[in-house]
Amino acid sequence: MAHLPTRSFQAYQVFAANTNVGKTILSTGLVRAAAALSVGAEKQKRAATKAFYLKPVQTGYPVDCDARHVKTYAPLVETSRLYAYPDPVSPHIATTNPPPDSEVLMATINAIRSFKQSLGHGDKGWALLETAGGVNSPIMSGELQSKFYRPLRLPTVLVGDSHLGGISTTLTSYESLHQYGYDIPALLLFDNKSRNHEFLERYLAKAENRPLIHVLPSPPEKLADPKADAEQLHEYYTKTESYFKDVVRELEKNHQKRLDRLEELGDKARTSIWWPFTQHQAVKEVTVIDSAYGDIMTTYVAPPTSVATTGDNKETKKEWRWREMFDGCASWWTQGLGHGSPALTQSAAYAAGRYGHVMFPECAHEPAVKLTETLLETVGDGWASRVFFSDNGSTAIEVALKMALKASQDRYINLGEATGRVEVLGVDGGYHGDTIGAMNACSPNVYNAQVTWYKSHGHWFSPPTVVYKDSQFKITIPTEMTDTKEPVQVTIDNLTSIFTEPSAKDPRLEIYRRHIRSTL
Repeated sequence: MAHLPTRSFQAYQVFAANTNVGKTILSTGLVRAAAALSVGAEKQKRAATKAFYLKPVQTGYPVDCDARHVKTYAPLVETSRLYAYPDPVSPHIATTNPPPDSEVLMATINAIRSFKQSLGHGDKGWALLETAGGVNSPIMSGELQSKFYRPLRLPTVLVGDSHLGGISTTLTSYESLHQYGYDIPALLLFDNKSRNHEFLERYLAKAENRPLIHVLPSPPEKLADPKADAEQLHEYYTKTESYFKDVVRELEKNHQKRLDRLEELGDKARTSIWWPFTQHQAVKEVTVIDSAYGDIMTTYVAPPTSVATTGDNKETKKEWRWREMFDGCASWWTQGLGHGSPALTQSAAYAAGRYGHVMFPECAHEPAVKLTETLLETVGDGWASRVFFSDNGSTAIEVALKMALKASQDRYINLGEATGRVEVLGVDGGYHGDTIGAMNACSPNVYNAQVTWYKSHGHWFSPPTVVYKDSQFKITIPTEMTDTKEPVQVTIDNLTSIFTEPSAKDPRLEIYRRHIRSTL
């Protein structure tokens, strides 16, 4: 969690709408301004800010070295470069032996962690990660940067394209980042005759979480004489320092407001949301989820109510902290492919853009027909001829019950006449959802006990239970199936065999058959 922000630590990543749009110039100006804001901090009795610049991937090295550029014009800034390749080409063709993505990501996290841990007591930290190329440029493995850096989800400073045609590339980059779940607090552009910033300000005025657009003076044209070029760049950074300081201050405000919102979220939810499956009086801690990716939810946790003290018994204010939580139930079985899947995100965005929501009876559209054909060719192969779509598990159970009841009614003309009711067979302790019909197709349990409309419509078989004990899987068969005083236990070699069809010699088979037939 080293890359995540605190009240005293900020970390950002810089993406660009294209190559050669001034990403390194603007990155240098930002970290230089962040470090410059610390000058005189001791005299003014305020915390010093230490700045850190990180370039995970560099090509064209050592002729091109963005970290060296930053160190030259922002000497107070700590810099780091992780992977460097000599050819001035896209990273995916810069090496024939690309490191694993997991290694590159961990190296990036460790670099930020190392800087964060180096901060002295009372110091503030300000870190900036500069990506390579454009938003969807690939890294060494061929993975797109927009997807690769998503597990970090650092607040993003987007460098727009100020050239002719740059409006399109800037908006495309913005929408791509937004679609993948990045926050974009700032959009930076140079002031030139194309005046792209004027259109972008109007267009993004009503955008959700719209970025603040900052227009900065354009840098001077590169000179052939290296010494003269270095001198004019020094002059540029000196003259524009106040502009960059304004951006850094705005980012600081946005940073603090973000943490404010997260810290208020739990209390707001507690007083306004009616949660499912919850005894509200018993809720001790509201899990505030900032984001989720893969199998991990990133949560923001309140400090304990007790006050921490130092060695001289002075009280210290405990900060909120970040905590990664493994989503063990896949958010109630809806995220089997992981949170924030780029492929699912793109498919959902495409469907929303093409259709939104359209009515379904007597209608057809490509995604539905395509999915239907896939299901019939795979899980439905050999037994299903049609697909009925429902929107959730509980409703699907009710649909299946209605289908089964109607089919049975057609098959058995006098269905239910003898008893005045129709029942289902089920397993005791089963759970099928929380709509009334699905509840009635369950044995009495803690979920339906409070529902006055609940009425059990079935017979419920007590299921065998499985335990793993003494390095063996054992199935315990209930006494009602065996007519014995003690439950019968059967030892099974492995877990797979529990769920496969038993052989004719398996003693369970006859026990189950006899019990079901005699019960019916």
